[in-house]
Formats: sequence, C-alpha cells, structure tokens
Amino acid sequence: MFIHTVEEDFDPEQYFDEVPLYQSLFFRQWQKQFGRNVVALVADNADGKTQAFAQCVEYVLPIVGSVWVAAQGPIGNFSSVSAEEEFYKELRALCHETAPKTSHIRTQRSPQSRNIRIFQAEQSEGSFMQPHAEQVVSLEDDIETVVGRFSKNTRREIRRYKEDQKSDIQIYTEKNNIQDALKSIYTILNTSSNQKKIALHPYTYYETMFDEIAKNPNRGSLVIGSMGEHKKIIGFALTVYTGSEAYYLLAGASSEGYKNAVPTLILSHSIEEAKSRNMARYNLGGVASDTSATLEKLSVFKGKFGGVKIIHDKQCDFVTSAWRYALFRWLRLPYVLVARRALTRLYRKVKVDIEES
Repeated sequence: MFIHTVEEDFDPEQYFDEVPLYQSLFFRQWQKQFGRNVVALVADNADGKTQAFAQCVEYVLPIVGSVWVAAQGPIGNFSSVSAEEEFYKELRALCHETAPKTSHIRTQRSPQSRNIRIFQAEQSEGSFMQPHAEQVVSLEDDIETVVGRFSKNTRREIRRYKEDQKSDIQIYTEKNNIQDALKSIYTILNTSSNQKKIALHPYTYYETMFDEIAKNPNRGSLVIGSMGEHKKIIGFALTVYTGSEAYYLLAGASSEGYKNAVPTLILSHSIEEAKSRNMARYNLGGVASDTSATLEKLSVFKGKFGGVKIIHDKQCDFVTSAWRYALFRWLRLPYVLVARRALTRLYRKVKVDIEES
C-alpha cells in the first residue's frame, strides 16, 4: 500500500462513487481560498489503484489550537485493519506537521484498530461538524413523479404561483454574475442570524464560496426569488453539484420572502433544475435526528419535499494531544458554549457594523 498526499487538482470523483460534498474538490478549493489549511491523503494498493481518501480542514481555536475535521470521511475502503491504521497514523503526522498545536482530528468513520486513541464526539446538530442526519430526495424518476411526492400544501403553493399571472414575484436561476447578488444575500443572512441569535460567518466566507461557483458554473447554481420591477432579492438558494448529487448548501429569505412562500418556490425550482442536469438525488442537508431537536423547524420544511432521512456514522475524535483535547471538551460544555456563542455573535455584529459604515 502506498499512502501519499495529492496534487492541488486531485478530484476524488474520478476514483470514488457518491463523493460527499465535504470530501470534494470544490470544498477543498473553497476552504483554501477562504484561508483555511486543508490536507488531503490518499491510499493506493500495490497495483496503484486508489483505495481510500480523506481531506481534513483545519479550524484554529483560541487556546485549544488546531482541530482538523474530515466531514463524512474518509471515503473508500481499506484492504485490511493494519492498512487503515497506517493511513490514520500518516494522517495524524501530516496534520501535526502542518499545525504542530493540533488537538485532534474529527472524522465520521471510526478506525477499527485498538492502537489508535479515539473518543466519541458530541452527536447533536451544530456540534462543530456537519449534521448527523440529512434529508435526501431521489431524482431517479421523472420530474412529475418527484414533484408528486411533495406535500399537498407544497404542490398547492407551486401551482398557485404558476397560475398567478399578476404576481410580482419572480423565481429564476441567476446565470450571469452571481457575485452581483451577494451583497443582498448577505444582508438577508445577517438579518436572519440576528433574529435567530446565531453567529454569522464573515463576508469573505460566502464571497469565496460564490467565487468557486463562478469559476466553474457546472459546479452549482444560484436560484433567486425577487419582487417588484427592480427585482429586489427576497430569497435565494445556492446548490452545489458533486458527482450525481445536488447539495442544498446555502439558503435564506427576507420577511417578504416568507410571506410569499418564496423558500418553497425556490427549493422546488432548484430540485427541478437538478433533475434537468441529470442529478440522481437532491441532498436537502441537515435535519433533526434522534439525538437533538435543534433543527426541528427546518426538518418540517424539508420534509415537505419528500425523500428519506439518512443517518450518518457517528462522529469520533482521533486525539493527538490529550491536554488540548480535554480543554476542547470543557469548552464544549453547554454553559460555556452559550457564553462563547454570545461573545462570538457580539464580535461579528460589531465587525459587520464597522464594515458597513
């Protein structure tokens, strides 16, 4: 077995079926452009055939140091337990070499070897990693059948929109310059985050995301809901295409958008577009699992479009520094986490106000 790092343009979709978004080339390039370190490791067998792959994104935390996250990875198969053990050791060495103050590596695949020190990570939604459960809609049938699985209310809202010739609401795919819409979209996200009292990523986070789509339009699409003669943006959804899967990566709506059922109309449009691009499934993203109800309202909305809930493997932490990891877990205690998130929201709000002034 030969374990090695990959070239900048290494695309796992050429070697594996159903590559998840967070292990894709798009995600790696986006995170790097945003300024985060990303390490990627691949294992080949004796014949040179690629067996397994993992890419980890570095998150630098105050005091704790670096935490590396391999969301929904590694992918592929190992020829033996010893081969898997060797792969994880190489991954640990690579992460430590890149960031000596590494606390641990978080994965969604637990190594079988007893020689590797691992701990079960917190499993609730928003627990530093991607959701434990996702809602996925199959697009294998014709579009009429796919839409027929939507709830009655959803189909009624779609039909009412299509039949209302006087409506000043427009739902369309932005095919020219998606960056032009980003300022309006960020305003929607900022308003929503303040209402929900959650921290918002900095502007550059979304700017680099949109840039990666703009460089290669085949990687995704931006569906917009607008109102009035001047096409004021009142809702949007950004979908990313990886292999045969469309992923509902980012969405939001203003108060006018919610009043006019724009999120429903936009998502319906996005699903139909994914079908027209011959995608096999549409991943609606995180929904509430048995371990938490923090995504309950969002789960109800996504459930209107049918599909099935997929439960991923439990997250586990591959420890590299015992004391750093102990500190990390303490900082994740509920009361400490609430205080940290409040300070983060305040900091980002002040930063946004300064940038806008």
